[in-house]
Amino acid sequence: MLLLSRYVLLRYLLHLAFITALMVGLYAAVDTPERLGQGGTSLLARVPLMLAHVLPVAAGAALLSAFQRLRSSGALVTLRASGVSWRSILSPALAAGLAVAAIEAAISLSASPAALAAVSISPPSPRPDWVVRDGAILHAGPEGSLMAWTPGAGEAVPVEEATILEDLEALARRRPVEETSTLALVDIARLEERLGHDPRPERVEVWTRLLLPCALLLVLVTCAVSVKREHPPWRAVLRLVIAFTAGWLCLAAATQLFLSGVLPAWSMLALPVAALLVCALL
Repeated sequence: MLLLSRYVLLRYLLHLAFITALMVGLYAAVDTPERLGQGGTSLLARVPLMLAHVLPVAAGAALLSAFQRLRSSGALVTLRASGVSWRSILSPALAAGLAVAAIEAAISLSASPAALAAVSISPPSPRPDWVVRDGAILHAGPEGSLMAWTPGAGEAVPVEEATILEDLEALARRRPVEETSTLALVDIARLEERLGHDPRPERVEVWTRLLLPCALLLVLVTCAVSVKREHPPWRAVLRLVIAFTAGWLCLAAATQLFLSGVLPAWSMLALPVAALLVCALL
């Protein structure tokens, strides 16, 4: 049984490496020249971001490809005829898929923004000059003065609140969302909400990063179901395409509804995961 596990695991990893390299190459060919022409980040700095985007698809496609190869060679039929269970056959590949999901989480949540930030040439953000606090609009002047104006209350009056100026300076040090660490994005979103600014771009980025490893796991389940049910290749690929299309459409819809104030932020994770789960169980 150990020999079987090593054989299945090796086949899966070889297919995963080939498909991932192919998809990253296609991603780079389409995306990188345009960004470099606009003075964007280097190719190497974008590799973690490319991996984060392609691994969910590559992990599922590698599972289908590896087991289709085993089926076409007759090895899968022989194993099943010998009484080997689907659990024993699929478990090595699924265990590797769990490891890939952990790698995906590390890349999406940490490595990708760190790589982009390391070579970033983005100019610093200008310091915001206004805050909404308790129904009043506070304006921070360039010399550090702070004036408060309440609608309908007449002229603005000076106020002394050093913490607000410190918070505004903290906002001025923020990087673009794709270059900011996940924990920093959470802190920035809280700070923006406290100051009356719009925290939605940071929240969209956080929930999108969280979605990627969850999507990878559910795509693996979808493909494992196709393998176990012995679907023909075209049907298995169609299930994978439908699952990803449904997941990204739900993500796009949830993002727009969140930006419109209709749905809470966690819907950007819940709706795509629900769509992928339904596709996996059908």
